[in-house]
Amino acid sequence: MTKSKLIIYLTGIFVGMLLVSNLIANRVWNIGNIMLPAAVFTFPFVFIVNDILAEVYGFKQTRNIIILGFVINFIAVCFYMLANILPYPSFIEDTANAYKIALSTTLRVLIASVSAYFIGGLINAKIMEVMHKKHGEKKFSSRAVLSTLFGEFADGITFISIMFIGVLPIQNVLVMMLLQPLLKTIIEIIVLPVTTKVVIKIKTLPK
Repeated sequence: MTKSKLIIYLTGIFVGMLLVSNLIANRVWNIGNIMLPAAVFTFPFVFIVNDILAEVYGFKQTRNIIILGFVINFIAVCFYMLANILPYPSFIEDTANAYKIALSTTLRVLIASVSAYFIGGLINAKIMEVMHKKHGEKKFSSRAVLSTLFGEFADGITFISIMFIGVLPIQNVLVMMLLQPLLKTIIEIIVLPVTTKVVIKIKTLPK
């Protein structure tokens, strides 16, 4: 295994987790009066791979992968829309309606997810790059956590404000804006020992 080969797998994981996250982002769950998108459990792993890519391969390559993720996500949305407008036989009407509900993507959802993805992902990668230049190979844990915290807050505020303001009560929206990035960052911290070992291992690989 080499770094040039591994980036292909990391890109696949990044894009795959991004597609899953955007697919389930509309599914809101709750604990008592607190509501959060289901993607709160999957999107942290997008940022974890983002951290690995930015740390090992640099901001420019990570930015290109972020753009690739946008393109693939846009193509996926186009096919979701196509699937929902295709004619279907009457005996699968229930299944077709279920697909429409699960795969329906409005212009608002598309704008929210794309805007949040770009802003959060680029902020995350840029902070990783700036701190890496300042500290060198030291303090990976600090830049991983801080980049995720700022990136997730930017992503969460952007997505939730576009997606849910005017749809949910404002107090619920504000709670989501606060808790979503915090929960995602906590997941990042829990997984951080594994992320650190992965980064160290990748850096020892030949180009």
